[in-house]
Amino acid sequence: QDIVVVLFFLSTPPPGLFGGLAGSIARYIVDYNTENERSLPSKTPYINLMQNCVVSLESAGGGGFGPPKDRDNKKIRYDLKNGYISLEKAKEIYGFYSDD
Repeated sequence: QDIVVVLFFLSTPPPGLFGGLAGSIARYIVDYNTENERSLPSKTPYINLMQNCVVSLESAGGGGFGPPKDRDNKKIRYDLKNGYISLEKAKEIYGFYSDD
């Protein structure tokens, strides 16, 4: 099987707005989670894939809207409860604190 890769936001993440942080970059990974794992450049011509090769696509994440430190603690707790963010990142990015 062959694939062709054409990605955007591979080296420059999507920007945030009104003080929001930039999003994450996109990645195409061939032989994902193996010793041969490699990321492909944003424009890649046909690549022949071996049988059982795993290809992972990580699409770019959107940038934030508004300063992260202004996010409501209730919304951060919701994100923590649902596994959208780790406690470490909640503290680092949002300045989250808990009385619990």
